[in-house]
Amino acid sequence: MMLIINENLNKQLSIWSKKYTVFAPVKRNDDYIYDQIFDFKNFSVTNNLTVIPLKKFLIPSKEILFKFENNKITKPKKIEKKSIVIVPNAQDMDAIKILDQIFLLDTYYQFRRKNIIFLGIGIIEPKQYDVFLEKIDNEYIIHNNLNKLIFQNNLLNKSEKNQINSKTSFTDPLLADQKN
Repeated sequence: MMLIINENLNKQLSIWSKKYTVFAPVKRNDDYIYDQIFDFKNFSVTNNLTVIPLKKFLIPSKEILFKFENNKITKPKKIEKKSIVIVPNAQDMDAIKILDQIFLLDTYYQFRRKNIIFLGIGIIEPKQYDVFLEKIDNEYIIHNNLNKLIFQNNLLNKSEKNQINSKTSFTDPLLADQKN
């Protein structure tokens, strides 16, 4: 089990911002919108839905699919823009999982989807996110559903609780006399 303490999240964000564009819900007036962030202190962990849904990252309002010039069809070069989107609302992630199923065979959607990591923070079911940070006191348990590690190893924390649980075996006193 991987853990990261609260203080290391900002360090991790500065590392991510060199490789990824990081977006999160930010309060603007009375509404929440997804905006680029550079500091974990600048975003809102809220269950309120954002004014513009998450699908804007996966289904752009306009896109050039091909060009027709000199009687030839050419595809534009795909710009690989990697992003991390922090999603504190499980309803938004439910919608993304439905879109993943609907656009399963859409190469344009799949290209964008593989370049976006959806990161959840909170205390809800982590299986629907690519990466989920489950808050426990002053640290987060990292649930990683990706095939790669996006956290710096030196920022991860080995919990004493975790070490105790992995080294200690408990014996039921009623079964202590029985042999395996």
